[in-house]
Amino acid sequence: MALQTAALVPPHKYVPWVTVNGDHTEDMEKKAEADLLSLVCSTYQGTQPKECQPTKIFL
Repeated sequence: MALQTAALVPPHKYVPWVTVNGDHTEDMEKKAEADLLSLVCSTYQGTQPKECQPTKIFL
């Protein structure tokens, strides 16, 4: 993990330094802080797990 951290492009400047699929942006960081599950679901490239499916609300 130390080698992967040292190899980050751009280099990390603070902790936590969120990366998704090897990328980091300030926008991604803000989205992770606000709603990590939503960020993961929106960037996940496989079959969406049930946690990413919209919930049905019955009134």
